[in-house]
Amino acid sequence: MIRIFSYSRESNRMETPSIAELPRHLNDRGRTIWVDLANPTDEETGVLGGIFGFHILTVEDCIDDAWLPKEDQYDGYTYAVFHAAAPDRQDRLVDQKLDIFVGTNFLVTHHAGEIKGIFDTRGVVAKNPGSLLRSSDWLLHGVLNTVIDYCKPAVEGLEARVDRVAEAVGDASLDLGETVDLHRDLTTFRSITEHQRQALERFAYSESSFVSEENRDYFRDVHDHNRHLHHRMVQAIERLTWAIDSTRAADTRRTQSAVRWGVAVVTGLLLPLLGLTALDLDVVDVSGRVGQVAIGITLVYAAAVLAILKQKRWF
Repeated sequence: MIRIFSYSRESNRMETPSIAELPRHLNDRGRTIWVDLANPTDEETGVLGGIFGFHILTVEDCIDDAWLPKEDQYDGYTYAVFHAAAPDRQDRLVDQKLDIFVGTNFLVTHHAGEIKGIFDTRGVVAKNPGSLLRSSDWLLHGVLNTVIDYCKPAVEGLEARVDRVAEAVGDASLDLGETVDLHRDLTTFRSITEHQRQALERFAYSESSFVSEENRDYFRDVHDHNRHLHHRMVQAIERLTWAIDSTRAADTRRTQSAVRWGVAVVTGLLLPLLGLTALDLDVVDVSGRVGQVAIGITLVYAAAVLAILKQKRWF
């Protein structure tokens, strides 16, 4: 679906033109245009290379879902990739690629599924278009600020999963397979926030981007929010790594303890008994006095060995 918002800064009036009317609105430099493509058809996707004239490589990157966040500058526009996180999923990280084209008087967003941050931004534009459509960079700030803020519930969900793993450290029933999945989600989110940090730095600090000087402080604020999320992911990974290492160490200790028990039993009990069975019963009558002494010595020996192993904390 394609949604087109065209806001006239002179008349303070917004229109929703069709694709055929879009070129005329783009030629009016007194307007701010937002084109949002959500699960677009081939015809709707065609406006990227047709009406806007974006480079074919950026259009291919836009269609491909495999790209990490980035920011590339071209003649007349900037192409950026960001990722949103589904805020209603607390059990797993569900990231959604968001493609952005920004120029002097337009913003184009492209995404495969509905993104809550985009959905809410459209609602703000519908109620009060002048609040966001006063310029393309201000609209871009509104989109990125909302999208990154909606990553917080996903981060909190990941941190809660790490807390549950940390609380189960040493528990033999801990599912290491689940911790591996959690580690993958954390490292994915860490990579996303790291690359978004680099892209946001270009918007916040590079003079060659399409961000006006008066709006750079707002992008620096978004950059700080993303950096905070990145820091939380780094801490969560460190804590999860500690939990996994501690659990493995506990498993190793349990295994070593079992082995030591076996050694203690063999050394303290079985060896003396094996010695007795090796005696020539015709020579030593185990029911007689000599046999009873031999059994007594065996029991004393076993008790001494067990006491020594206990003192050395073998079990």
